[in-house]
Amino acid sequence: MVSTSSSASKYPTSWDLGRFFYSSYKDPKLMRDFKRVREAYKEFIQKYKEKDLSNPKVLYTFLNDYEKLMEEYEDYSPVYPYLFLYVDTHLDDTKALALKTKVLDALYEDWAEIDVFMVRISRAYTKLKKALKDPRFKRFRFLLEYLFESGKYLLPEEAEKILAIFTPELFRRWKDARTKALANSIAVVKDFHTKKTKRVAFNELVKYIHIQDLDYVDYVDRKISTILKKRSFLATEELNALLSAKAKIDRLRGYKRPDQERIINTQIRPESVDAMLRVVSDNFDVSQLYYRKLCKTLGVEKITYAQRAVKPKSSYRKRLDYADAVDFIREVLKELDLELLEYFDIMLDGKIDVYPKKGKRGGGYNVSFSKNLPIFILLNWTGNLSDMFTLAHEFGHALHGFLAKENQPAHYIHYSLAVAEFASTFMEGLIRGFYLRKHKKAKDALAWIKAGDIVSSVFRQIALYNFELELHSLFRDKGYLDTGQINKLFIKHMQQYMGDSVAFYPRHGFWWVYWPHIRSFFYVYTYAFGTILADALLEEFFRGDKKEAIKKYKRILSAGGSDWVENIFSKVGIDITKPQIWERGVKKYREFIEGLGS
Repeated sequence: MVSTSSSASKYPTSWDLGRFFYSSYKDPKLMRDFKRVREAYKEFIQKYKEKDLSNPKVLYTFLNDYEKLMEEYEDYSPVYPYLFLYVDTHLDDTKALALKTKVLDALYEDWAEIDVFMVRISRAYTKLKKALKDPRFKRFRFLLEYLFESGKYLLPEEAEKILAIFTPELFRRWKDARTKALANSIAVVKDFHTKKTKRVAFNELVKYIHIQDLDYVDYVDRKISTILKKRSFLATEELNALLSAKAKIDRLRGYKRPDQERIINTQIRPESVDAMLRVVSDNFDVSQLYYRKLCKTLGVEKITYAQRAVKPKSSYRKRLDYADAVDFIREVLKELDLELLEYFDIMLDGKIDVYPKKGKRGGGYNVSFSKNLPIFILLNWTGNLSDMFTLAHEFGHALHGFLAKENQPAHYIHYSLAVAEFASTFMEGLIRGFYLRKHKKAKDALAWIKAGDIVSSVFRQIALYNFELELHSLFRDKGYLDTGQINKLFIKHMQQYMGDSVAFYPRHGFWWVYWPHIRSFFYVYTYAFGTILADALLEEFFRGDKKEAIKKYKRILSAGGSDWVENIFSKVGIDITKPQIWERGVKKYREFIEGLGS
């Protein structure tokens, strides 16, 4: 728990949900809005239930009505967005959680009906392909292109409707079972600072691997591994159930590779993803070099898998008050671009929840709902320098939302995850770079942090992606994977990117149990994708024309989800389809890591 200092009062530190939404979830207006929103969805669904969407005139009316519905009521706005935000700061309020679940179930039900319309459009390519060239459909061109592409893999309408209702529920229930089992796991540990014994929940315990002490991390490692082993039976059954469901759905749809659905959903071509995967995988010796240098600097022959986050000791220590961090970011943005500062100031007005508290979700995120709703950021500020970079990272996401909403219609305000990570990583790197220029003494400490981030965001994520690919392929070959097989596969791929300087023991095989990303299949490539491209533009910024780099950055973000990712980047002169952009990025990482400690 962090107490606010007097200076923090300069800026609000909690979400002002009462001003933007409701006084509470018991506010009668919430249920009236719920009824009104449901009626709007039902009216839209009823209007087009029997209409022929392969008729261009009908389609044009449908798309305009769909855009209006999304602009006003996307995600059951404002009801579900409020409940989402409230519950994430009141996780112990079971009544609010129950209401959120009720609303979400209704949303899934209505969205399944709307999905049927999208299926009809997707299947009508032959009749509708001329619409792509019709000036009336200009604002919907990419939406139609995307639907036609995904339509190649769609099932009959009723099957799609059933999947839309039950698949999210199936995945959510399995994931929740594992998450809750881990969250309810308790370890008895000695506190690093006080040396007193205390009971710690698993979600708090895993944070202790970031404590900068090898012996203590090794001690925590054994506590974590014991819990993971105990929960591995449930996690094994969970993962097999998810793998089985995905394999069956992929087979029915006709996907030729396990990651094909994710690639299409992130609005990118397989060739671009494959080019990056090959380059990063072929250069795992870069991340291996990082761990060799880390061990040498720490004065040890090897570290264990769990000790990977430990950095060399630094004389640079900086505690950072939230208000001071905000002032610094504002100073940088004021120098760079007044529009960026304006957006940041909007976020400071009751849209950032700053400090940890009982019942609040951990970590940090940005969330953007319908076009007419504010954007929100959640933080858990502890006063470390890294908190400022997290704030900058999340503001990069928020800026993406602002620029997309300002420049795109409602159906394009949400964007590819790959571009989302580019937006956030660039802003974080920008603030990090300016901080380093002002605080020269932080150079060594920040260099190790930056190197660790590169390894974690690029090489580690691609190693995990490779693990996922083999995991899905092996399951489809064997039909079931026991815990030992999954453990062995996990260690294999972690060793590939970490090398011989990192020791793996049998207990580390269980660490896949709590890694949530492998349950959101093939999501992790977007971290590497966004990081490499952001670093390329950051180099242009710090070594070249700053105004031009910011102009490119804003243009990419302003595109929202209005085009294929390749096209969005090509419009600012970046070709992601060829290996050269990825090779240049990895080469820069190699040079940077080679220079560590020199």
